[in-house]
Amino acid sequence: MPPINYEVNGHRRTMEYYLFDGIYPKWATLILTIPHPTTGKEKLFAKKQEVVRKDVEQTFDVLQIRWVTTQGPVHYWDKEDLNKIMRTCIILHNMIIEYESGHILRWTPPPDEVISLLQYIRNPTMLAAYISGPFRRIRNRVDNADLKRHLMEHL
Repeated sequence: MPPINYEVNGHRRTMEYYLFDGIYPKWATLILTIPHPTTGKEKLFAKKQEVVRKDVEQTFDVLQIRWVTTQGPVHYWDKEDLNKIMRTCIILHNMIIEYESGHILRWTPPPDEVISLLQYIRNPTMLAAYISGPFRRIRNRVDNADLKRHLMEHL
């Protein structure tokens, strides 16, 4: 992901986050709804998150209309295939939006990147180390709880 910097309730953040419900793990980048909110802050947070999730569901409806592949029953499809299909549809949708708006953005490596991609490809150990650092940050449950608390305070 490209570098990101933002502030929530006076606390600087450097990783994006996504709103979810259900059975997802409590990772730093996955903020789950509160299933049974009791306090005023929890109720407001759950309500605001539900509004945003409805926007996402409507966006998913657009993808279903644009690509018939995403319509119909998929219970018997392989989960990995479904994942690839949905990612492809989202990427294609975003590419169409960028093309139609005339704002085609080119990816560039982070400015602090000092090792070329070829070096990573040729050295699996180096590639594994490069990937594992951010992955540990993403799976951090403490960051998840902190961000959720800061988001509720912000609201």
